[in-house]
Amino acid sequence: MGKIVNSVFAAFFVALGIYMVFSMGAREPYVSIFLLAWIGCSYWFYKQETIKHIWKKSFILFAVESFLMPLAVFIFSVGTVVTETNGAAEEIGASIGGGIATGIAGFMGFFMGVVFLLIGLLAIKIPHDVRVVKGHKK
Repeated sequence: MGKIVNSVFAAFFVALGIYMVFSMGAREPYVSIFLLAWIGCSYWFYKQETIKHIWKKSFILFAVESFLMPLAVFIFSVGTVVTETNGAAEEIGASIGGGIATGIAGFMGFFMGVVFLLIGLLAIKIPHDVRVVKGHKK
């Protein structure tokens, strides 16, 4: 029961991040992507060996989402410049604002991605399989 709850709980947060990245890049919400990611990640996490494996994989996916967030902000800002501006001054202002937003998202995404990656790779230690052979001493 604990593995199912952890799989669904971790997959919810991973799917939420995927939803935010795709919705920002597409400029409209895609609930279907959230549901597909939630169901797919829940199944994938449930197939992992232990709960530690579930959370290790989820933190690595959090890192990937954090690294992709600046790209989504850049796509959103370019889409805004192309579709929502009328004059040259508006285009320049939107481009400057988009550049600043992309820079902030890049800094925060990189920082959060490194933290999530370190948690996923280093903090959640999974012991290696140790087998003891009876009567064999080193």
